[in-house]
Amino acid sequence: MYPKLIIDKEAFRNNARIIKKICNDNNVSLCAVVKVYHAMPELITILHEEGINEYASSRVVHLKNIKNLYPEDKTLLIRIPMISELEEVIKYVDTTLISERDTLDKLNEVASKYNKIQDVILMEDLGDLREGILDQNDLVSLADYIKTNLKNIHIKGIGTNLTCYGSIRPTVTNLSKLIETKHMIEEKIGETLEVVSGGATTSVELLIDGNMPKEINHLRVGGLFTTPEYIKEFKVWKNYLPGLRNVFTVEAEVIESNTKPTYPIGEIVVDGFGNKIEYEDRGNKKRIIVALGKCDIGGYLQLYPHDKKSFILGGSSDHTIIDVDESDIDYKVGDIVELDLDYESIMIGMESKYLNIIIK
Repeated sequence: MYPKLIIDKEAFRNNARIIKKICNDNNVSLCAVVKVYHAMPELITILHEEGINEYASSRVVHLKNIKNLYPEDKTLLIRIPMISELEEVIKYVDTTLISERDTLDKLNEVASKYNKIQDVILMEDLGDLREGILDQNDLVSLADYIKTNLKNIHIKGIGTNLTCYGSIRPTVTNLSKLIETKHMIEEKIGETLEVVSGGATTSVELLIDGNMPKEINHLRVGGLFTTPEYIKEFKVWKNYLPGLRNVFTVEAEVIESNTKPTYPIGEIVVDGFGNKIEYEDRGNKKRIIVALGKCDIGGYLQLYPHDKKSFILGGSSDHTIIDVDESDIDYKVGDIVELDLDYESIMIGMESKYLNIIIK
């Protein structure tokens, strides 16, 4: 039954091996971010078999499921925890990214209730403007407050997030500031920090180039396991890690194949979602419609046909329109079209009720 979301386990294992090797070669501990595929047990098992034993997600339920699967492996909560979920955090999360003093106070209370020492990584904002503390002195003061007052909180390390909101590239310059803050905290509290977590998938480029500052010893990598071609397509990196393969493919069935104008006929207002679309008049072109839309995958513009002589024109809730005028393939109704997905589409597709998920 179509549409299908196909997961290539061997491609995923291949990627895990390549990513782990480059981290090992640079003395960097690899934490696999598993939220995009909702900590699917089949994929967690591959990571575990390949010697990756720390997993991260923004959802505590994912980490709970991992703990049930591999109790000795480590879990990391990468979204600043909600006060309302701290009981679950203490039960199923080994390390928590954090930046708020009020949250730390409450976390300490709950940890004390369960007689547990909770590890935290204090987050510094290096300019991406998502979570973290901007001022170094404020971060040092927070570390001192924890050391002095919160007996059930252990400062495991310091970390940062880059690229996810503000699109800021990880560099030697901004990550060197993270290391500087680490030294300031160590001097203040009289302890050595175990972890310096230098970002996510986009930071791996510094490993490839041999430019990662030496004290960065931990990365939280997600998209590189699943959508490496997305990084190449959008030129996120100047260089690229060879050998990686996309893991997720969507297959959709052609429901219409004909030639139509490229410019709509009549008075243009907005589309079905209230968007004002700009159309280009390229004359009559052959195009197909596949039975796949926003209800299934989130957004049709985040799809990339395997047929490189075709491209996405647009779509709606239930339809995706593909220009095939230059294609060598004579598409017929009932044919199956294969498309790659970006990170966002995988995340939404994994939750879809309308995609048939197949692991091969």
